[in-house]
Amino acid sequence: MLKNKKILALIPARSGSKGLKNKNIKILGEHPLLVWPLLAVKKLKYIDKIIISTDSKKYAEIAKKYGGETPFLRPKKMSGDKASSIDVIMHAIDFFEGFQIYFDYILYMEPTSPFTSSKDIDKCLKALISKEKNFDSLVGVSSNEKYNRDQQILIDKNLRLKEVTSNIQKHKRRQDSKETWYPDGSIYVSTIKSLKKHKTFYHKKTLGYKFPKWKAIEIDDELDFLYAETILGNKRKLNLND
Repeated sequence: MLKNKKILALIPARSGSKGLKNKNIKILGEHPLLVWPLLAVKKLKYIDKIIISTDSKKYAEIAKKYGGETPFLRPKKMSGDKASSIDVIMHAIDFFEGFQIYFDYILYMEPTSPFTSSKDIDKCLKALISKEKNFDSLVGVSSNEKYNRDQQILIDKNLRLKEVTSNIQKHKRRQDSKETWYPDGSIYVSTIKSLKKHKTFYHKKTLGYKFPKWKAIEIDDELDFLYAETILGNKRKLNLND
């Protein structure tokens, strides 16, 4: 628990991937991708439960090897391309509530953004919970538009999300704007109550957390993976710190 709040960490890892075959178990450095967020979360002793939501027995065994729990195999309807992140999250929440197990917050970490560290997670959770009267959701944002050209985020001086637009042409050109932010997939946090109500992490009580460009990566294909390997192999040379 953190400040008497029960936290569920959820890592999605379905087996079907068109852009990069079996990407969630592809080895980056010393570990499969799905293991990167798992190891980061495990360093935080106040996380009450860490689970991997997968449709694959093979993936489940890999997760268990590294200390992750797989209390269920995700049903097929939750494992296709059309299944949304919210569907996957609500499926996990409903599973536990079926056993009268309740959580206050959900931490959602995708394996395709492997460079989110335990320090990042700790800062995000503490920032959100300390501001629980004004915010009930947090998302990672970055100035790296490479992975989200179709979405632009406006945030105020308090990091509150003011607007998320799917049409970037509504706003000034990037070079004309002082700060342009994009959702980067690094981290998502929300109260369970808020997520049930809004069915999204993005709303008027969402807090933005700024990530550096090098962490704002979403691995969807071979080029993305090669980019991640390049970053990992040059962290010391580029003075990149967790």
